[in-house]
Amino acid sequence: MIKALKFTMRVSLIIISFLSVLFTQAQMRDQNDLDNELINVFLSKVNPYSFLDKNITGKNRISLFIGKLKHHKRFYQNADSICNSSQDTLKLKLFCPLADSFKDVANLISEKDLSEMKFYYQRETKPKLLDVDYFVENNMVRKHSDKYYQEINHNNYHGGILNSKEFPSIQIENVYYTNNKGVAIIVYNISSSQTNSSIGFYLFKNIRNIWWKAIGPIKL
Repeated sequence: MIKALKFTMRVSLIIISFLSVLFTQAQMRDQNDLDNELINVFLSKVNPYSFLDKNITGKNRISLFIGKLKHHKRFYQNADSICNSSQDTLKLKLFCPLADSFKDVANLISEKDLSEMKFYYQRETKPKLLDVDYFVENNMVRKHSDKYYQEINHNNYHGGILNSKEFPSIQIENVYYTNNKGVAIIVYNISSSQTNSSIGFYLFKNIRNIWWKAIGPIKL
């Protein structure tokens, strides 16, 4: 009786472990599908015929993102205040369009969401590889040569590229989501030459859990 019970418990543990692995794999597939869908929308907004780097570095940019978004919000609030209170026509012509262009990004993420994101994404995530062929097939981007990856040094922010003409190059550094997956942010780095690169943040809104609406980049 005791042996049979122990055997049953071992079998149960094996089944639970197996189901746990299957569940984890399913979650990873779902997350990869979500990321790929988002990246497709992002690539439709970048300069056509740019090169796409296969590496997602997983660098921790959450504090930088929050700082830039708060700066963006302050600029919007200042421009919106002038737009709604000034009697100066020249100021209105300048600040009203600015407020309008900054509005969607500024109002997209709450302070609560930012606090949760800062806690959740406070560490660097594991680097991943993109299926570049898939994205090249579905977007107007190009694939880097093998030589490019032999020469590049991602730990030096593209500073290690030698004799490469494969520019501009787009590298996705990370993908962030709000807790309810209602908003997503792609952290990207665009290198226009061997020595010039810039980090950006592009925001997206989940519409009815069906599609991603591109809201735009943080402009400051």
